Formats: sequence, structure tokens, C-alpha cells
Amino acid sequence: MGLKDDKVLNLRVHPIPTRDRIYISGIQNDNQIEVFSIDSRKVVQHRVTEEVSLGLNSDFGLSSGIYLMRLESQGKSLNKKIMVE
Repeated sequence: MGLKDDKVLNLRVHPIPTRDRIYISGIQNDNQIEVFSIDSRKVVQHRVTEEVSLGLNSDFGLSSGIYLMRLESQGKSLNKKIMVE
């Protein structure tokens, strides 16, 4: 987990913090994206197969706050803390 898996999975999540759109690049296979609120509630579940731009506020209705994003691919997972302003 952490930076080591980030390099193995070759994923980039940016920008952090964000006002709405978050970009995930480096996706090459089927990936599961889950976003959890600070109180551990799953607020987003989304499957992608290529680079993607997600509107955390406009597409999923997330309000300002801190969230944990989990990306799963090829039996590995990567956790990223994201902040929506």
C-alpha cells in the first residue's frame, strides 16, 4: 500500500485538493474505485477501464470535506486521501 503500490499500479490521482473534478491516469485494466467519507461510509462505487475524470461534486454529489479513495486493480489496492473544497 502507499507509494510503493502507486508505482507498481502506475496510477496518478490529481489534483488534491480539488473543487470538483479529480483525474485518475495510468489505468490499464479493470479498476474498482470506492470513496469513503471520514466516518467510513461508502459514498461512491465506480468501475473504470481507462483514464477517467470524475466530478466528485457534480457527478456524485459529494460536499466539501476529506474522503478516502480506494482503487483496486490486479489484486492490489491503493488508498489516497482526497479533499474536496
